[in-house]
Amino acid sequence: IFSVVKTMNDGLKLQKDLEALQKYCDESSLFLNLKKCNFMRLTKNITKTVECVYKLGNTELEQLSVVKDLGVYFDKKLSFSNHVEHIVNDANRTLGFISRSCREFRNPRTLLSLYYAYVHNKLMYASVVWNPSYSIHINRIERVQHRFLRMLSYKIGQPITDRNYTPIMRMFKIIPLKDRRTISDICCIYKLSSGLFDCQDLLTCLNFNAPERNFRNNQLFRTPFRRTNIGTNSPLIRAQKNHNNFCDIDLFN
Repeated sequence: IFSVVKTMNDGLKLQKDLEALQKYCDESSLFLNLKKCNFMRLTKNITKTVECVYKLGNTELEQLSVVKDLGVYFDKKLSFSNHVEHIVNDANRTLGFISRSCREFRNPRTLLSLYYAYVHNKLMYASVVWNPSYSIHINRIERVQHRFLRMLSYKIGQPITDRNYTPIMRMFKIIPLKDRRTISDICCIYKLSSGLFDCQDLLTCLNFNAPERNFRNNQLFRTPFRRTNIGTNSPLIRAQKNHNNFCDIDLFN
C-alpha cells in the first residue's frame, strides 16, 4: 500500500486504507504477521516530511530507512547505495573464496565459469531496478570484476601491471558490467514492448514516438524530461533512453 502524503489528511487517508486491509483480513480469516509489517517514507527533503503514525489493529508499525524486497535493498532516497554496498561486499567474499579454493586450477576457463556462476550474477541481479547513475557506485561494482581479471591474468601468465584490462577482456570476451546493465535495460524494454513481459501497467508507462510524418529523428521512444537524477535514472525512462541511444531495432516490424 502506498500513497503520496503531503498533509496530515493524506496520512489519515492512508491509515484508513490500512484499517480497510485489516477489516478484510479479519472477515476472510486471514492473519497478518505484524512483526513483518512496517512502513518507509520515500523522500529527498527530510525537513518537510509529515510525521504520521500508522497502525494495523492495535499495533504501531515500525518505520524503516532501508528495506529488502525480493533481494533488492531500497532506501528512503532511492539511491540504492545500501544495495551496492551489499552486493559488492557479498561478491568480494565469494570471489575471495574462489581464489583460495582454486589455487591449483590451471584452466582459466574453469575460473571464468565459476565467476559467472557465483560472482557475476550477484552483481547483475535485478540491475534494471537499481542500475546506478553515480560514478562512485559504478566504479565500486566494476572493481570487483577488475579484481577477477587480475586473478585471471596471473593464471595465464600475463599479469596486469598498468591497469589496462582491455586485452584480457577481449581475450575472454568479457563485457564491462556497466555495458552489461545497459544490455539488460534494452532487453527489458524489448520484452515489455513485444509482449514477452505481460504487464499492462508497465506497458502504459512507455512513451512511443509516433510522428505524423517522417523526420530525421527516428527514435522509438519519447523520453519525458525530469529535473532530478532520480527521475532521469528511473528504470523505464533510463531503459527507453538506452534503447534510443544504442539500439536500432524496429519493434513494430
